[in-house]
Amino acid sequence: MKRFLLGAASGVLAALIGVGVWVTVADHLRPRLVQEVCDPGADSAPLCVQLRDDGTPGGVLWVAHKDPDFGPRVTYAASPFTDLEFGTAEQIDVTFEPGQIVVQGNEGSELILTEEFYALD
Repeated sequence: MKRFLLGAASGVLAALIGVGVWVTVADHLRPRLVQEVCDPGADSAPLCVQLRDDGTPGGVLWVAHKDPDFGPRVTYAASPFTDLEFGTAEQIDVTFEPGQIVVQGNEGSELILTEEFYALD
C-alpha cells in the first residue's frame, strides 16, 4: 500500500512539474507585445494592430480581431521599419481607413494592409 501511495504521489508530482515547465516554455515562445493600437471607431469587435517582438530584427505586426464572441483572431505580417534587435522599438502610427489599415514607421516608411489581408473568412 505504501508503494502504491508513493508511486501515485510521484506521478502527481511529475505531472505538476511537467505542466509548470510547459506553461513557462509556451509563455516564452509567444512574441512579446511591444505596442498595440486599436481602431477607436469600432463598436463591438475592434481591429487592433500589435507590434510584437518575435526575435527577428524588425519584429512582427499582428492584426487582431478582438471579437467578444469568438475571442481574438490574428493575421500577421513582417514589420519592415522597426528595430527591435537591441531591445528598443520605434513607435508605429496606425490609421484605420475604410478597406485598409496604414501603418507608418520611421522616416516616412509605411505599410498598407488591405482588407483582403486581414478579413476573416
